[in-house]
Amino acid sequence: MKNWYSIWGYRSLDFGAFPLYVENETEYVEICAFPPCEAFKIRFQNTFGTETLHIEEAWLVVRDGKKCPVTVNGQRRIAVSPGKRIWSDEVIQKAEAGQKIQIKLRWSGKNVVKSACTFLANSMTGVWYSKNEGGLTGSFFEKEPLHQCVTGLDQIAVWTEEPVFTVVAFGDSITHMSRWTAPFAERLLETYQGRVTLLNMGICGNRLLHDASVGSGHGGWFGERGIVRFERDVFANGFVPDAVILLEGINDILHPAIGEAPPEEAVSAEEIVAGLESCADTAHYHQTKIYAATLLPFKGCKDHWRPWHEEKRNCVNDLLRRSTVFDEIFDFDSWAKDPADESRLNPKGGSEDKLHPGIEGGKTLAEQIDLSLLCGK
Repeated sequence: MKNWYSIWGYRSLDFGAFPLYVENETEYVEICAFPPCEAFKIRFQNTFGTETLHIEEAWLVVRDGKKCPVTVNGQRRIAVSPGKRIWSDEVIQKAEAGQKIQIKLRWSGKNVVKSACTFLANSMTGVWYSKNEGGLTGSFFEKEPLHQCVTGLDQIAVWTEEPVFTVVAFGDSITHMSRWTAPFAERLLETYQGRVTLLNMGICGNRLLHDASVGSGHGGWFGERGIVRFERDVFANGFVPDAVILLEGINDILHPAIGEAPPEEAVSAEEIVAGLESCADTAHYHQTKIYAATLLPFKGCKDHWRPWHEEKRNCVNDLLRRSTVFDEIFDFDSWAKDPADESRLNPKGGSEDKLHPGIEGGKTLAEQIDLSLLCGK
């Protein structure tokens, strides 16, 4: 795939515990962060599905309204079997750097969707359905009404003559929600005009050292442990990224203490850092640079926080700052904490739950990342 670069992507989540439904509906996915290019490919996915997904037709729509049909093996009708991810044929269409494009999927019949990509805040990606109200349905939206869901696809690649530097953000909900990755993608587009791209491989509730606990009520939504999925999600997509930003471990501290995981799955700070360093070894094996981010404070998160949480978090961060395994450390902790109480997120940038950065906090993290260090230019 020389000259093919993945320029947009999310890690699909397991919706087996609360399926989504899309019936005779049209889905629109709009993106804008990519370099000048000659052609596109779309990856369709049904990763966790148990029934075949049926897409009557798919289109790539460029800014002037030109519609280009998207096919798989020359066929307009696309059937994605359970557990499969399939690339489309090449769609020959030129596009300028940062130009908005739209992927349009017309769903046929009633489809049970058990695999989707979600996010909360993303100015670089838009998704909507033709019915607006009730276009995509399911009990999930009673639990998570603010999430936007992309169904049917999880990655977009382009053909370009120019070299593209690819960054993967890997982690838990702080990454998955896109409150720091979306403004960071904006910054990359503004600075490099699409020649540096960002893919989001975060999973809400993900832990580094243990798989999702079925007893949590979320089924498999929290995903496989980070140390297991890291190589597959980062390197088994048909390409090798240039850099990875790794932010994970807070749920390893928190979940066993709040009933989201069995108490016997509690781990030490040393075990968390060892897991993070194993990810770094994998990245370096593939000749990819890796930048670990320190864990953010979360005092005030409902009634979950305890002083020993803070001790363990600080221990993880101290060990990371002293580690020689990573190419560099991005000190998210220092950038996000409250100067008046370092165990809390800065109230100017935190969200209501006191665990995740809010929109302003995400922008702060995105602005602090050293682009010359990350991208080498």
